[in-house]
Amino acid sequence: MSMPTWLATVLIAAGTSVVARMVPDLTVVSRLDARKARVKAVHDARDRFSNCVITMLTLCGALAAWDIPDDVSDVVRARLEGESERWRGLIDETTVWLIDNSAFYALSWPRNLRVIAGRYATETRGVWLSERTEADKVRLLGDLTAHIQSIYFIRLWRVMARAEALRNVQNAFDALNSPPVPMPLPVVEESP
Repeated sequence: MSMPTWLATVLIAAGTSVVARMVPDLTVVSRLDARKARVKAVHDARDRFSNCVITMLTLCGALAAWDIPDDVSDVVRARLEGESERWRGLIDETTVWLIDNSAFYALSWPRNLRVIAGRYATETRGVWLSERTEADKVRLLGDLTAHIQSIYFIRLWRVMARAEALRNVQNAFDALNSPPVPMPLPVVEESP
């Protein structure tokens, strides 16, 4: 007795669907899962980079505007100074994370943005560790970070604003690495 034609057709269709389902599972899906983990790690690093930029802007703005009034008690003064010290510690932690993890987020962008992200990490850490006054450090970090936020987190269709931010960040990098310009001494004429 032979198998009915319709049964053979059903069995062939079922076998074909099983094979069609198994082959991608065995070959493609494992690669996609591995890639998905790497892509997720890159996006997590970019998210952390974004958080660091926002944190840096917030802390620099807070420290720039920070002024402890003269008429506060010693207890309040100590607490306020502790708070500003905590902010400085957060800036230190942020610059450490940026420099330690720059490969994870910087390498995920095209070449020119990769270079800027890596240089930003290096320059922010360098500024924070420098012997500049705290006011200068906070001002430089705030300005540099504002340009970085405009480059990486501005809407894609704002091409002119991004181009201006790229020029500004390059000028800021150049200013950080240029030697200080000596101030000319005033010429004093002697009276006869």
